[in-house]
Amino acid sequence: PAEEIQATLDKLSVGPTMTAHPTEAKRVTVLEIHRRIYRKLTELEQRRWAPREHQQLIDDLRSEIELLWMSGELRLERPSVESEIAWGLHFFREVIFEATPKIYDAVEEALARHYPDYDL
Repeated sequence: PAEEIQATLDKLSVGPTMTAHPTEAKRVTVLEIHRRIYRKLTELEQRRWAPREHQQLIDDLRSEIELLWMSGELRLERPSVESEIAWGLHFFREVIFEATPKIYDAVEEALARHYPDYDL
């Protein structure tokens, strides 16, 4: 029933909850390196690169992996309030703002597929 879904969506309120998980406390710099490695791997999957450009991507990827290898993966001490705030802001800048439109698009696409005659 599309009307029930519409009523539920109209009442829905979603907000972020930022919590610290000391067992998984990775440094923001390490997460940024992971993100850059992901982007380089994604770029490498595309076949549009000239041999020189492809080699440059490989070299860049190797540099990021070496940087990650030399970085401390886990924190050895309890993070400060300031670093926790920076951690939360990192997710707003790097994750939430990028992911939210994709989630909306996926929901709209799924609803349109299942309820093509109803304008949600």
